[in-house]
Amino acid sequence: MEKKFHHTLKMDNVTLRVKNLQKMSLFYQEIIGLTLLWEKDNQVALGVTENNQPLLILDQTEEYHLLTGPRNGLYHIAFLLPSRADLGDVLLRWLQDEINIPGASDHGYSEALYIQDPEDNGVEIYADKNSQEWNRDDHDRVIGVTDPMDAQGVFDARHTDRQAKFPAGTIVGHLHMAHHDSQAYAQFLKEDLGMALQTAMAGGYWMSYDRYHHHIAVNNWNANHMPNYSNKATGLAAYSLRYFDQKIYEQVVESLDASGRITERQEDAIVAKDPNGVEVKLLLEKK
Repeated sequence: MEKKFHHTLKMDNVTLRVKNLQKMSLFYQEIIGLTLLWEKDNQVALGVTENNQPLLILDQTEEYHLLTGPRNGLYHIAFLLPSRADLGDVLLRWLQDEINIPGASDHGYSEALYIQDPEDNGVEIYADKNSQEWNRDDHDRVIGVTDPMDAQGVFDARHTDRQAKFPAGTIVGHLHMAHHDSQAYAQFLKEDLGMALQTAMAGGYWMSYDRYHHHIAVNNWNANHMPNYSNKATGLAAYSLRYFDQKIYEQVVESLDASGRITERQEDAIVAKDPNGVEVKLLLEKK
């Protein structure tokens, strides 16, 4: 993991509304590799052992309607591991535990494993390649591909001992959204959040800061089958973006304010709505 791609923004955490809190909590602990940080008031916070900062919050504070299949909201949450060896550890664990692996891809800039959680939210676990290996076009944008992952190479890179949990340094590397009008969502990422386009293809847009391959992507795949976003249904409830550059943070807040997307001004955060109606919390890291 190269920190230079996350010095403007880091995905702080993601909140999912769930139907079965216990089942989902066990899945993310035992299958994915997150650690339980706290559990209270029908919510569970999961992360890594190095700190007490959640990466994923599961919320069952209401009786939510279970929604599966294509939907406006989350396409997948992506956990970025520090190294290829760490990805090999996950692959070993899944093979030993006979976990069905729906996807394993080489994107040119990263290698990734894919799985659906018990309530049909997409999950990606990936490790970036060295950025010197990334292909860029004449406009310095990252060129992505979807090829089969070198599973043997990833497996051989693993650590000696079985690792049951994600290592220190794991973060939410990016989010991939679904929206019936992906072009409009991409405009939100560009105009309101100030992200730059990296790749656009087949109704999908990959956007980022700092020349990263993407911090947020969006697609409109299966748009005709996407129900409207509802805060009474399971799925993505909220995500938090932590900024380390005060000037960019202030520009983003100004843009969101001009667009009428800000819903609340808290003491330490700004709360807005994205084009799906999902809550976005913006925080500025104090120096």
